[in-house]
Amino acid sequence: MAPALASPALAQSFQLRVYRDGNVFEVANGATIQMQAPSVSSDVQITISAVYFGSQSAAISRTDLLGPAEFTLQGTASPNLKPGDAYTFTVHYRPASSAFEQALLSVSYQEGSAVANFRLTLAGSAPELAVSYSLADHTARPLSNGGEIVLPIPAPGSTSQATVTLSNVGSGPAVIRAVGTSGPPFDILDRPILPATLAAGQSLSFSVRLNPASADSNTGSVRIDGPGDPLIFTIRTDASAGPGTGTSAALGFAFTSPEGEKKVDPNGTITVPATAIGASGRVDVIVRNLTAQPFDVGQIGVADPKSAFHLATAIQVPLTLAAQQEFRFQVSFSPQTTGVLSGPLVIGASQFTLQGVALPPTKLPAANLIGPQGAIDPLHQDFVSIALQEPYAIDVVGVLSLAFDPGAAADPSLQFSSGGRTVSFKIAAGDLRARFTNGNDRIGIQTGSIAGRIRLSASMQTVANYDLTPPTPPTLDLQIPASAPSILSVTLLTSTTGTYAIRVLGMTTNRQLNQLDVQFVPTGRIELKSTAFTLDVSASAASWFRDVSSLQFGGLFSVSIPLALNLPKDAASLTVADVIRSIGVSAANDLGSSPMSKVDLN
Repeated sequence: MAPALASPALAQSFQLRVYRDGNVFEVANGATIQMQAPSVSSDVQITISAVYFGSQSAAISRTDLLGPAEFTLQGTASPNLKPGDAYTFTVHYRPASSAFEQALLSVSYQEGSAVANFRLTLAGSAPELAVSYSLADHTARPLSNGGEIVLPIPAPGSTSQATVTLSNVGSGPAVIRAVGTSGPPFDILDRPILPATLAAGQSLSFSVRLNPASADSNTGSVRIDGPGDPLIFTIRTDASAGPGTGTSAALGFAFTSPEGEKKVDPNGTITVPATAIGASGRVDVIVRNLTAQPFDVGQIGVADPKSAFHLATAIQVPLTLAAQQEFRFQVSFSPQTTGVLSGPLVIGASQFTLQGVALPPTKLPAANLIGPQGAIDPLHQDFVSIALQEPYAIDVVGVLSLAFDPGAAADPSLQFSSGGRTVSFKIAAGDLRARFTNGNDRIGIQTGSIAGRIRLSASMQTVANYDLTPPTPPTLDLQIPASAPSILSVTLLTSTTGTYAIRVLGMTTNRQLNQLDVQFVPTGRIELKSTAFTLDVSASAASWFRDVSSLQFGGLFSVSIPLALNLPKDAASLTVADVIRSIGVSAANDLGSSPMSKVDLN
């Protein structure tokens, strides 16, 4: 009897691969695949390749797609697959609306005498932009493509502006590629960082400003490049839209400093005290009406919401200052990176530069990796956690990484329970223990099936990616020892032609296998000439473990041993279960032998 060494059947007989946008990833039977169209009526497609890894052959009988008509199939067939063959087809999704939709993909096949299928859920989504604008009254005015933005005519020397809001009211992400105006006298006051992706339900705002302007009508346009065709809106001024707001030489400006109050002119710099990452510095800003008449300030704010500067005082605009009145408000400085940072402050039609020095944060307390130590079992799951020795004042985020030595035979089953060999975590300000992406304060680790050292190490930084990792990062070393083989299962396979084979699934952590010992326990119905034999599999095993394709199975192996019954004529109708009560198998390598593992046939 000649043994055949093959890849182990770890799960179902098919490996499912999805190709999308030049990338490929594997999915499990029953998984959900996102099909996110860039816009309504646009086409998105994926290619699915089902690779057969069984030991017989598989006949694809049918491919069904149950769901809305927006999902369609292309390239389906009913092939007969040998081990290693793939059944490949394409799924298209062309949404008619921005509503969320689902479809069920089912592929049925026959493998030997067994009939089975695999299924995937397809989740279709598409974005849809709703656009509106508001003036000083903060009332949202909806806009449709080709609509009109009407600004009030500003006072001489002042500006007039509108806040334009883009809201994704669809079910999929919306990519905003560009926003702009037709040119002077209109411009974008607080231009967002583009391209920007808006998840379903998210919004993005920017301001369109008229500056300078006369009392005559001014016209122009605003263009937004997002999902689908560009959105273009006319923009003009009209006295009926409301009074203008702004600033002029009638206003004076100042800010407080350690040396006292300092005057600052428009386009000047307002200095905030030096502040460490994780702390918050503040500066008082003073606005004075220098005239004998009331004056309206139409806007006060930090023009870049992503900067380290924010208003610390709630301000209701437009703000009316009585004659000779002053108004004070605070600007906070909460840096996330070191260096000299700046940001724009807008007061009416005047703009200032906020500037502050960001200092490094305080040293992170020592961190420990908590989990098993020393020798651990292969194909075993344990848990690891991260804890600081003392609380820290700000949020800490980081990545826990897993490395394996020897890396030349890295086992893909060696990974975190969340998948992969890295996992993110966060330690909230004031807490000691890290929370991982699963929401728990510990993460599972699957040890794999190859002997070697596993090293866990953690890197840490602030939310804004300022590195907090100590010169010697916290680590934890685990060791999977080289050992004698182990038998995971023994199965008797029966084909439709009446032949038999013994399937042995096992593990050898040093990826070396010498022999298999097989023992039969007879039923006594007939006499067996031999009840035990030894198979030398060293050459086949060495060839298998040298093959690069074996790396994906680590130290696992599968051996198929043909079994033939030579029965006398008067016992020709007997089956293997009539002759053999049980089959036992043990495996051996240079480090020893496994216990006998058996399968009962009766």
